[in-house]
Amino acid sequence: QRLGPRSNSIDKGKTPLNQQLAEQLETFDTTIPWKNAHVEDGTTLSWYFPPLSQVFMARGSTVVNLPAKAVMAFLFPEKDTARTQLIKNVYFDLARETDSKRKGDLISVWIRLKYASWMQEREVLYLMRTFEAENGNCFVILTNLDKWDEHPPQDDLVRVRISSTSGYIIRPLSPTSCSLTFLISADIKRWIPKWLTKQLSETNGRVVTHFRKHYEPLGAAAAFS
Repeated sequence: QRLGPRSNSIDKGKTPLNQQLAEQLETFDTTIPWKNAHVEDGTTLSWYFPPLSQVFMARGSTVVNLPAKAVMAFLFPEKDTARTQLIKNVYFDLARETDSKRKGDLISVWIRLKYASWMQEREVLYLMRTFEAENGNCFVILTNLDKWDEHPPQDDLVRVRISSTSGYIIRPLSPTSCSLTFLISADIKRWIPKWLTKQLSETNGRVVTHFRKHYEPLGAAAAFS
């Protein structure tokens, strides 16, 4: 089962990698037949589960009263302390433990996930990168990370795999506002009940709600301080 839409139309010989991934993320947002779209606390939540698959796809979208570039700066912070705080503020109902490390233009992230207490625990590794399109749209892209020496595979943890069509799309609405959409496509490995899959999808979508509530009051200047 592939994760998300194919990107065969992208000329990989000519298009920079970050642009390829941004275009793939945009395609993911606009072509998946999203289900059960409903508004909760100012955020539109929706999901899609490919048939006969342990892959789930989740989407959350909201409006943030901050410039697009400020939102991207908050989501891809320069300082380690700001990055740790971001994970606590935005992923607090998904993350049990976290670690992250910046190297050049990439950020490595490890999260030990909160699932039901009766389930074997999961973990996820991914890389973060950014891209700014000519039309002003900004992207914070999440791609799967297969190996990180500081976090080797553990027998008591099941490693979730995310696809390259995951991340944030930030679309300017005005000089001081933007829409923020979070998309994730993940293979959660091994069977879990469908009701829990739906619950996890909505929990993932709510990260944009958490972002808006915490970072919007700080103002744009705080993103670059």
